[in-house]
Amino acid sequence: MEKIPTRDHTERLLKCFGVELGTVSLDQRDKRAESRDDLSYRLRKAQSINETEFKGMNIVIRKPEVLSGREIQIPNDFSVAAPFIAAATVLKNSNVNFPNLSLNPSRAGFLELLKRMGGNVTIRERREVCEEPLAHVSIRTAGLKSRRVGGSLIANLLDEIPVLAVMATQAEGTTVIRGAQGLRTKETDRIKAVYANLRKMGARVGELEDGLGIEGKASLEGAEIDTAGDHLIAMAFAIAGLVAQGETVIRDAECVEKSFPGFWDNLENLI
Repeated sequence: MEKIPTRDHTERLLKCFGVELGTVSLDQRDKRAESRDDLSYRLRKAQSINETEFKGMNIVIRKPEVLSGREIQIPNDFSVAAPFIAAATVLKNSNVNFPNLSLNPSRAGFLELLKRMGGNVTIRERREVCEEPLAHVSIRTAGLKSRRVGGSLIANLLDEIPVLAVMATQAEGTTVIRGAQGLRTKETDRIKAVYANLRKMGARVGELEDGLGIEGKASLEGAEIDTAGDHLIAMAFAIAGLVAQGETVIRDAECVEKSFPGFWDNLENLI
């Protein structure tokens, strides 16, 4: 059971192998309407779960008679693409293409937000492979406008908030990010790390308990960035360094190998 929706790659992959599953939202109204023959009811009884305490999203799996083997194609990871999407948006005269990019709704909130901010996004050849939605995505330079970011969208772009904050320094107006307290307990306290490093670069930024406030149209200056060994901080501030005047030094830059071996080579080839 999950209290809020989370990434659903595993569920989609199971479907690809022939597993029948679904999700059931269980509030009091749903419980009253449930039949005692319902699978979710029987699961809860088998696990001795109290009817009045069981709330949230229940993932229901029906055991298949046979699992069907098949060839799997893995879409390109959206979190890996996000720094390059941000760079293509804020750097002048840019045009970057991302083939076979995952557009899983539980992962691609950053792209949806970018469009709301005025990003120049072209999506073509949408399709599904192994239950995963993907497409070819093109990003061009665009002038951005600030937005308030929070609510249900946060869960779908939590990993992209560091690079979103960097991008927000170049938008028109003040971007406010709330509901992101989960960033406090990642590899490092990412809210604090983003705040401290943006301040070093001359950005006007405020730290909130559950997010950040970032004033746009900042003239960033090169600085020494403390990544605290966090790969997403390193990648986000690599993009900040491209925007900034002067030299930016990123400490523990090799930490990006955790999620993106070859990141620095790809970035160098891009620019």
